[in-house]
Amino acid sequence: LRAAQEALQTIGIESVQFTGEIKEQDRAANLKRFNENSNCRVLLAQTRVGGVGQTFTAANWVFFLNPWFNPQAERQALSRIHRMGQQKTCYVVWLIICGTVEEIVRGNASGK
Repeated sequence: LRAAQEALQTIGIESVQFTGEIKEQDRAANLKRFNENSNCRVLLAQTRVGGVGQTFTAANWVFFLNPWFNPQAERQALSRIHRMGQQKTCYVVWLIICGTVEEIVRGNASGK
């Protein structure tokens, strides 16, 4: 996530992180900034942290950079964004590196 945040910074896109390493009050501040500041367009969250007890309905794109081999955990993370009453279309992208275990697992699971 740090590498993604640095890459976004170099092209002028504001982002915040939502990880297990960040203190609870900082996560709350980051979430508020993401939901209320139109200049902060990207929230970078770990699946395990972003999938528990939070609502990210200001988002409409989800990029899984570190897919988890637990489909329920990923569904839970997606549910943080696509909530009842959501007015925006939500898009989901899994970024998988060729030649890795993730490609094998995802390829077999999705029939690709």
